Amino acid sequence: MIKVRVSRPLRSILSPLAATFSLLLVLAGCGSVGPGSTAPTVTITASPTSIAAGASSTLTVTATNATSVTVTGSDGSSYTMPAAGGTQSVKPAKTTTYTATANGASGSTPATATATVTVGAASTAPTVTITANPTSIAAGGSSTLTVTATNATTVTVTGSDGSSKTLAATGGTLTVTPAATTTYTATATGATGTTPATATATVTVTGSAAPTVTVVANPTTIVAGTSSTLTIVATNATSVTVAGSDGTSYTLAAATGGIQKVSPRATTTYTVTATGA
Repeated sequence: MIKVRVSRPLRSILSPLAATFSLLLVLAGCGSVGPGSTAPTVTITASPTSIAAGASSTLTVTATNATSVTVTGSDGSSYTMPAAGGTQSVKPAKTTTYTATANGASGSTPATATATVTVGAASTAPTVTITANPTSIAAGGSSTLTVTATNATTVTVTGSDGSSKTLAATGGTLTVTPAATTTYTATATGATGTTPATATATVTVTGSAAPTVTVVANPTTIVAGTSSTLTIVATNATSVTVAGSDGTSYTLAAATGGIQKVSPRATTTYTVTATGA
């Protein structure tokens, strides 16, 4: 502000004809005014917004033009976050409203936002049992697994042999034919926030699987002096032999079978024997 004060004319005591004017300039309140500060902003979200007792939710806070950000819960909890915001995992025991406050530069108005996490009743934990019948089988045999589950949303059975099967949420039965002793684990998964339940059963495999063998002749009819090819396939065998009703005999090089050419002089029946462990 500039004030201009003008004095009244004064006659000089020395000269009645002389007069003077005095001019006083008074400058008051001179100063600079800078641009206004940008107000801070803040948002807060909770995911999920509804949880079971004992479960957790993640708060996501985003702030701009802030120098500090805090989150306070109606349950008395408090968290300090970076000026730009961030995430915070919370596990309230009851329904809680979280208030995010972003403080800006001096003179700016703090910004606030809220998010509520609703806490429901604790979910009942799942249970599961599994039994094998029989618990001991011979190689190549089968056993039936019986699984019973409660409060489950999914039930799976995994074997130590790498096998896996999904059952109904209440369980069920499963027939297995393990090649070796195998432990089966049933896992029942419940609602969010509950701990999965597990149970195991072992099927013991004893002895070796019985050998099997097949033989095919092609052609099955020949002219004297020509030949036919025997094709042999064996499983679980340690040796394979071919004996003809004409007295001929052959031992195959592979325990899994192979081919053998024959040239019988008369109609001949060939018997293949697979010997196991």
